[in-house]
Amino acid sequence: MRLIKVTIKGYRSFKAETSIYLDDRITVLLGANDHGKTNFLSALEHLNPEKPFDGERDLNWDEDAYPDQFPIIKYTLKPDDDEKEAISGALTNKERVGHADAQLDTLYERQAEIEAEIQELEAALKEKESSEGNSAEQQEVQESDQTQQHEGDQQTSASETEASKLLKAKEAELSPVEEVIDNWQRAREVVSRIEGNEVSQETVAAAAATLKRRLAQSDVDLKKANEGKSAASKSLEKAKGSDDAANISQAERTLKQASDNVSRILSENAMLRRAQLRLEKHLEIAKSKSDKAYLNIIDQLTSISPKCPDTVEVVRKGVGGDLELLRGADTEPLPGFVARLLPKVQIFSSVDMT
Repeated sequence: MRLIKVTIKGYRSFKAETSIYLDDRITVLLGANDHGKTNFLSALEHLNPEKPFDGERDLNWDEDAYPDQFPIIKYTLKPDDDEKEAISGALTNKERVGHADAQLDTLYERQAEIEAEIQELEAALKEKESSEGNSAEQQEVQESDQTQQHEGDQQTSASETEASKLLKAKEAELSPVEEVIDNWQRAREVVSRIEGNEVSQETVAAAAATLKRRLAQSDVDLKKANEGKSAASKSLEKAKGSDDAANISQAERTLKQASDNVSRILSENAMLRRAQLRLEKHLEIAKSKSDKAYLNIIDQLTSISPKCPDTVEVVRKGVGGDLELLRGADTEPLPGFVARLLPKVQIFSSVDMT
């Protein structure tokens, strides 16, 4: 991307907000000494993600009481057509996944509420069963109150029946929520694996093939990791036989590292296997058109297709602050797909050739 504008405030000698536009080819700075030419060039360097503001050097002396707000520099950049396409695809993926996550959060909350209600009803029924047992023992002792006890039993039975009905209703309510969660999880997996805007049989099949290759490699890695863990376990047993504390400690650390490696690969393997199954299920449904509810979710997600704006704005604010993406009036952490496209800024001092 090409830098076309820089807006500076509270940075070194730039107290008031100052905007400087950069030419397509050459920009010349003219001014007397100590009027901010070097400070402007230094401001450009903070476009590099690894170059935060320094409180001692970069904060304007009139703003030293506000190091969390100043300095502030906004960079306006213009992507070319290929970069726009790449940013649009990444934004689409990000927003689709974000929308799916928001839907899933709501569904998870509803699932938790229903499960809590079910647990309360089950506990109430168990308590009633327990109290019924106590009532039966009391009835044997208090034969004279048989009629009154009979009426109480009828009330208890009616109450238990009502609780049982409510429990069955809640269990029936939970089932469709779990089905919707499963659909949204599968849809999220699909859109998260697609590069670009199009979610077609071809793009999903390509993503599934990539997952299959990664899973095959993960299986190989898991086999090697288990072999390494087995070797580390044998080394530990051998070290224990030597009764050397240093060797034992080293062997224990090696075994722990090997065990952690196996656990990590197992977790990754399970994630890849789950993702592959979801993509394969999507292909099956998309081909047969058998699950309208799921396909409606896919349609809802694919309708989200933001376009890259003509200019991209990133901002760095406050001493030690990171670069952030500016979208309207809001900022968000700088996405990797934008960071990769930022120009690298390097300042060269003039060299005296005489």
